[in-house]
Amino acid sequence: PPASKNAVGGDRVTTDAQRQITAVTKVPALNRAFLAVWTLHGGPELEAEYKFLPERNFKADFCHVATRTIIECSGQVHAIEAKREDDAHRNNLATREGWTIYYVTPGMMRENPVKTILWLIEAIKRAERT
Repeated sequence: PPASKNAVGGDRVTTDAQRQITAVTKVPALNRAFLAVWTLHGGPELEAEYKFLPERNFKADFCHVATRTIIECSGQVHAIEAKREDDAHRNNLATREGWTIYYVTPGMMRENPVKTILWLIEAIKRAERT
């Protein structure tokens, strides 16, 4: 691993584990909670930060590529007016291109996370059958 000097002149080594911890701490709490419950209940594999319209650099929080299903965790950033406008534009384009979009809100994960996750897992299973 690459080493650099820390504040007191000693070597500082960045390990893969440290990079992973840094990456996880940058993930919003709602996304982490969603993924924990999703995994616990055996949800199918999802791609995180998936570029579903690469020519536009649009990313989904989570994506089940085989069924063209997007799951968005709508946290605090989505409450900003400009972000809502961007999201609406992005989501309209995604829908036009055949993607199905589901939203998970903080309230859903607070009130009944298991019901929310099981409902989404069932939605993906149904999409796989069609």
